[in-house]
Amino acid sequence: MINKDGENLLQSSILYSNKKSIDYLINNTNINLDNQTAEYGLTALHQLTINNDIENIKKLINKGVVFIKKVLKMLELIKVGTLMVLSYLCLCQLLSTDTFVSALFQKMLLKS
Repeated sequence: MINKDGENLLQSSILYSNKKSIDYLINNTNINLDNQTAEYGLTALHQLTINNDIENIKKLINKGVVFIKKVLKMLELIKVGTLMVLSYLCLCQLLSTDTFVSALFQKMLLKS
């Protein structure tokens, strides 16, 4: 089941920080962990990262997100400071989410 924004039930649960639903959907269903939203192409992993939800990020990794091997390779390259931003941009490019990056930077510029 997908809503008008292209989110599945897991992504909607993450959006509303519904921990019980997130846990249930990851551990007890075959929900598409790699579903992308319509506008920015966000996945559950993106959303959990934005929310800094380390516990559920680990669950997704253990469950076997399709592109996780690529993500882990990129994360090995991440250092501190500017390399972190550069690695993140490379990761986004790798995952074909440059639309998301553009929107993120636009929001950051508006806040400053």
